[in-house]
Amino acid sequence: MYSKMKKVFIDYRKYPFMVNIGKFIKERYAEGITITDVVLHSGGKILERAEERIIHALKDGVIHNPSSDISTDEEVLAYYLSLILLGFINNKWLISRYADAEAKRIYSHLIKDNDAVLEVVAKVLGLDAHYLGDRKVKIPYMKVKDQILYLELPYAVHYIDYVKASLRLSKDPTWKLTNQFIKKGYVYLDKRRFARMLEEVIREEISKSIEYVKEIPKQFEPIVNKLKEMIKELQGEEVAKIVKEGITAKEFAEKLKEKVQGQIFFEAFPPCMTRLYNAVISGENLSHHERFALATFLLHIGMDVESVLNVFKHVPDFNERIARYQIEHLAGLRGSKKQYMPYSCATMKTLGLCISECNIRNPLVHYWREVRRIIKKQRQQAS
Repeated sequence: MYSKMKKVFIDYRKYPFMVNIGKFIKERYAEGITITDVVLHSGGKILERAEERIIHALKDGVIHNPSSDISTDEEVLAYYLSLILLGFINNKWLISRYADAEAKRIYSHLIKDNDAVLEVVAKVLGLDAHYLGDRKVKIPYMKVKDQILYLELPYAVHYIDYVKASLRLSKDPTWKLTNQFIKKGYVYLDKRRFARMLEEVIREEISKSIEYVKEIPKQFEPIVNKLKEMIKELQGEEVAKIVKEGITAKEFAEKLKEKVQGQIFFEAFPPCMTRLYNAVISGENLSHHERFALATFLLHIGMDVESVLNVFKHVPDFNERIARYQIEHLAGLRGSKKQYMPYSCATMKTLGLCISECNIRNPLVHYWREVRRIIKKQRQQAS
């Protein structure tokens, strides 16, 4: 199934989120027919693909493309059925992980697809964005043997949409609006960065499109139960319990005290680390710099590798093998055996991670200063 938009053909096997599922079912079946009606009479193929999609997201952090025996219609239906299953399970961590995995799959197609396809995808997402073709901006950036090399920027997106779309990416200084080429209110980008920006918008749109589902057909329940067991296994029993019961970040910190070397005082965290810690526990996706800052901070205040790993199990793209290696590397247990220090406050400001004027040089200074104050207060109260 293809759709012709502005003489650009869109393959919905690659981009199923672009299909209006209500209109799709009405045109192919009949008024009043639901997606569950179609699935229950399809012989199980669509349900199996929907299950496969969610399992890929859980295990691999990216959704693999369908096998050749899955038609485009079946892939579209499987995509929307997976959203229904996610809405019924209603697990914030799983929803975030799925949205992240699907966005990554879509990015892998965007980066290879026809340039004009990206413009159509952007329009469907509601962005004021354009593919410029021969009108692309060329910026000289290097001279080699009297030859000038140019950076080509064939995409333009209105600066307001750029700021909204790259909100999370802007934590990386290279994405900040002040570091972009802007002309007449438009930000100009190369294909890689434009596709990366679309990936972020798609991730957000998928997350928002998943709504709570109160009931599902009994035929879906075995798959739902299987997925719930997988969540427990991947997150760990303790983390799964936390997600289910909605325990706060502070309560989670209290639970970790038994597993770390010494007591961890959540209330002593500086504002920047409190924000990052709460973001992780809430299942948000952090940038590389944010993860480095938080992991090194936790290691230096007394958490062991297992405890830090347990914290990062909440991130949508969690991969235990990779995360363990990175945390052990930061702890000085791998590679050069160097234990990395947390970013200084000056570096945190440069990276856009500082959220308060604490008048200190390093987040660790704030933490240990507050710990001393708390212990002193506890002793005074005890006496």
